[in-house]
Amino acid sequence: MNRVFPLILLLVTGSLGAADTVPPVFPGLDRDGLDQRTRGLALIGELGCVACHRAGAFKAELNSRKAPSLQAVGARINPSYLEAYLLAPHQVEPGARMPDIFKGMAQAWFPKGVIKDMAEALAHYLVSLQPGSFKSQAPDHVAAARGEELYHSVGCVVCHSPRDKDGKPLLEASSVSLAGVEKKYSVESLAAFLEAPHEARPSGRMPDLHLDSSEAWQLANYLCRDALVPGALRYTLYLDNMEEGVAKLPGKEERGGVAAGFQLDDFKTYRADFALRFEGYLHPPSSGEYVFELASNKVASLSVNGEALISLAEGGRARKTLRLEATPQKLELVYLHVDGDPKFELLLSGPGMEKGPVPVALLSSEKTRVAPRERFVVDKKKAGRGKGLYGAFLCGRCHGGGPDVQTKEFPELSRLNPDKGCLSATGGRGPYFSLSKAQREDIRAALATPAYKPSGEEKIRLELARFNCIGCHERGTLGGGRNDRNDYFTSADPKLGEPGRLPPPLTGTGAKLQLDWLRNTIAGGQRIRPYVKVRMPAFGAENVRGLAELFAAADKVPAVVFEPLPKDRKKARAVTDIGHRIVGDRGMNCIACHTFRGKGTSSMASVDIVETTTKRLNKDWFYHYMLEPARFRPNTIMPQFFAGGVSVLGDLEGGNAKKQLNALWYYLSEGRNTRQPSGMVRASMEIVVGDEAVMLRRSVQDTGKRGISVGYPLKVNLTFDAENVCLNQLWRGKFIDPGGVWRGQGSGNVRIIPRERIKLGRGAPLQRLSDEDSPWPEDTSRSLGIRFKGYKLDGKRRPTFSYVYGGTTVSDKPMDLLDQQTNRVYLARAIRLEGGELGGLYFRAAVHQEVTGEEDGSVAVGGKVSIRASRSLPGGKRKALKLLVRPSGKVKEAVVAIGNEGGGAAELLLEYRWLEEEK
Repeated sequence: MNRVFPLILLLVTGSLGAADTVPPVFPGLDRDGLDQRTRGLALIGELGCVACHRAGAFKAELNSRKAPSLQAVGARINPSYLEAYLLAPHQVEPGARMPDIFKGMAQAWFPKGVIKDMAEALAHYLVSLQPGSFKSQAPDHVAAARGEELYHSVGCVVCHSPRDKDGKPLLEASSVSLAGVEKKYSVESLAAFLEAPHEARPSGRMPDLHLDSSEAWQLANYLCRDALVPGALRYTLYLDNMEEGVAKLPGKEERGGVAAGFQLDDFKTYRADFALRFEGYLHPPSSGEYVFELASNKVASLSVNGEALISLAEGGRARKTLRLEATPQKLELVYLHVDGDPKFELLLSGPGMEKGPVPVALLSSEKTRVAPRERFVVDKKKAGRGKGLYGAFLCGRCHGGGPDVQTKEFPELSRLNPDKGCLSATGGRGPYFSLSKAQREDIRAALATPAYKPSGEEKIRLELARFNCIGCHERGTLGGGRNDRNDYFTSADPKLGEPGRLPPPLTGTGAKLQLDWLRNTIAGGQRIRPYVKVRMPAFGAENVRGLAELFAAADKVPAVVFEPLPKDRKKARAVTDIGHRIVGDRGMNCIACHTFRGKGTSSMASVDIVETTTKRLNKDWFYHYMLEPARFRPNTIMPQFFAGGVSVLGDLEGGNAKKQLNALWYYLSEGRNTRQPSGMVRASMEIVVGDEAVMLRRSVQDTGKRGISVGYPLKVNLTFDAENVCLNQLWRGKFIDPGGVWRGQGSGNVRIIPRERIKLGRGAPLQRLSDEDSPWPEDTSRSLGIRFKGYKLDGKRRPTFSYVYGGTTVSDKPMDLLDQQTNRVYLARAIRLEGGELGGLYFRAAVHQEVTGEEDGSVAVGGKVSIRASRSLPGGKRKALKLLVRPSGKVKEAVVAIGNEGGGAAELLLEYRWLEEEK
């Protein structure tokens, strides 16, 4: 058992029967606009009363919450926490909806020690269902920082409290509490739950926010960031260009956690451009003089109690003596590695200690040492007793599974005495729910009117409150984002105004949305507004069955009679031509704000009018909305094009709004076959290359964000991938279209104008192999220690790219040249390698599905380009080199051996010649 839990058990056993418990919080039930009976009915469903009591006359109105599944609870929840929670749920988890099954027993029948044994037996039984799989983990504080942003943006704070920077809840009283969540779950088990919450909690009250595995991991680390796990040190790993120094480390965090000591054993895969920050506490065995000795081949520093002690700006070795008391001393070591073999060591000597690595036994990641969690071992005898208790206490009525030995019939809901049993202030001898006085009165009000038949609108309001839909949406005067949480509704596109950050209102939604679309949206969380950061969650089809039909029955707009689309193809085309004109820039220019089949014409991207209009909306509602958008959504930025029923396009159908909207509907109904409207294709931009080379560093298609595009005067062009440090594309003719970047305010891609180009592959260009048959590593250039160092421009502004691999420096200069004999343009790369051991070094010239070796040692790539390799010799001579064609997975590669004939330097020339004249 974790040693923190005996304390919890002691506290809760001492407080059994205490009255100062926090009532359960149901976020949707405290909103203005809900009558007392509706709140009471919702509470009866949420508390699971029908697990024991027959619903009777209330059956049609109760959508009872299913209790969590306990089949895998031993893997999901810390067994020690589980035992403490079973013993006193309202003390361990304030506001818990789980009733306290022991409170009445403690008052009436059993001494506290016996009840503690019962809780322990139940815990052993539940863990035995899936034993031995709960594992504690140290939180990753880097992932937690990303999770903090997710927690406050995707919708978590609609039900749970927002937190300040220290993790303190800001609105706990009106929120479902997450107190102690880091003691309840491991990071891994919480991440698994967040990614698929309905597997453990099938009722859908904890909705599925469509978190991918990475987001779930980040969010779990944030919620568990205060978890205490034993360890020697905390670490932070940084990745990126480390030449910028220690001052530029913020923003380059990759991950964090607990390290075994001041060592690099856990980071062997990183060979270049990384940094580590180790933080923790040293526990000197006695007071006295201690000598710290730091050695490093790169930048390193050591601080003690926040004061710099040793700093190695260029590597080396240094020692300092410091007097320390026999109390925890805070240490911080930063090691920054650029290239080469990473290496550092921290040595310590002091009273009774010989010089050597800092003993792990003297280190801790926390100021107060954290004891290891004792492994929970299921006791079969206790588990057997717990199984009997599970049946005796009727746990299976709510949670399922296990025996049910209780044969007594409980009163029907309509016959309950509201002053006794579960509803009493004390709970009597039965389960105690810790309800507030107001909550008990709400339930009494509902029970007092079993014959009452609610209207369709009342049923809708009940369901919206039950699932807290009104935490995000409003329907009439009910709900909408709370004022104290309004700032957490944000947008990825502020230009869209309030509709770009707030979920849409549910007023009239049954008239607005087609029934199948509405069902899928409520059940599965269908999203069409990616710019609204709060996500539409999935509640599960079984949990919300019938709600879409209630909306459809309650919400109506006046029916509109439209002319059908003519069957004659020419006449039908004439109708859709009107819609085509309306959407484009010669009509109402809908594409200025909306995407069209996933594509946009501006930096604003509201809902897609092709994908979401005729598949999603009811046609009658569409007509009325287009006439008066602000009537349906007062804060909309949608213009009014049909004021008074007259269109602003008077030359189409005489300005008749009904005919124009009918034509627009049929045009959009063509779906993905819809003709592209005028204005979708903007005039392309072109960077024209003159007498000097032109270079643009921006994200470029098939290259990535660190792409460098170079256009040469002889109409030969290339892209160089600075991330993977390789030349990866060649083409002739026109250079590039930068419109995707320039129009997108820096986002988007540069487009290569000619369609025909040769892709030479991405990945490490240089590698040391044991022989010519050794496979080329699949690792990234960065992880292999290849670092891009930048470029220099010559007099014609042609770049020479520079990169390093181990101790070898490479200069790589592509040039556009004219073959005087054939009068054909080609590209040559002059590649100079200096330093380090060149023997066994290979250069990869191309990776492609089609690479063919020729008799003269050259290769043909893709049937488009030939590549020749040669090496400079003394006296200006050149030696032809053979390019080796080798399989590489599903593709082929062309590599050439560098050799060490040049005494520590080599000059390689690669010539890329097109196999046919440009057409």
